[in-house]
Amino acid sequence: MHGLECDEGSEQFLMEELGRAFPNIHSHLVAPGLLCSDFTFPPESPPLLAFCRQFLPAAEECRAKTISAWSELLFETIRLRFPENQPWMLHVTPKFSVGRAGQNRCRLILDALDERLARHHRQLRRQWQRQPAPFSPQHSIAQLLLLEPERGLLSIAPSPVPHQLRSLIWPFPNGVIPQARDLAAPCRAFAKLIEAETRMGRSIAANETCVDLGASPGSWSYVALQRGANVTAVDRAPLRD
Repeated sequence: MHGLECDEGSEQFLMEELGRAFPNIHSHLVAPGLLCSDFTFPPESPPLLAFCRQFLPAAEECRAKTISAWSELLFETIRLRFPENQPWMLHVTPKFSVGRAGQNRCRLILDALDERLARHHRQLRRQWQRQPAPFSPQHSIAQLLLLEPERGLLSIAPSPVPHQLRSLIWPFPNGVIPQARDLAAPCRAFAKLIEAETRMGRSIAANETCVDLGASPGSWSYVALQRGANVTAVDRAPLRD
């Protein structure tokens, strides 16, 4: 089974999308914003799923009663499944919410795993890449989605799977990029450009040339100018100061 995250309220759209791409499959709702499905596909040609925010390949339900048990499960799974001396990422996020209880539990699991790695496997700890970055063919990723404090969905994707499925698996927890903020920008539209750059792993740089078509009120031009790029802004309306 694969896990697929989507925006809450878009579950039916994702299920219909899966049905069109993979007739005769079984898909079911696990939690708001989370489906499981049994479709198969070759990794070299993954499907394009517009409503899938994050993909958890070959996800399996697992249980652990304590923070320590969760960290031990992750430690042993990652140690056995991931190639040695290669970078790996880990997402531990909640799918249940009682205030901040879910987020706090996930943070404690990550802290416990870090301590276990420091004691028992420093080399593996050094390969843990904690900041999101575009996948290379050497990257592996583990994703633990807590459905309840003692029950979760665990997906293990050794290299080169994350790179092969980079149109479905994102290096950001739950596939979500925190929104950029800049009160000096002419409008909030600049955040769309920042998100696109982050997802592509490429940013506008100094001395590059940019043409901003339909530029007004000027947020995209603003970003490029702040980076030192040369900008030609084209629009009938004037740019905001």
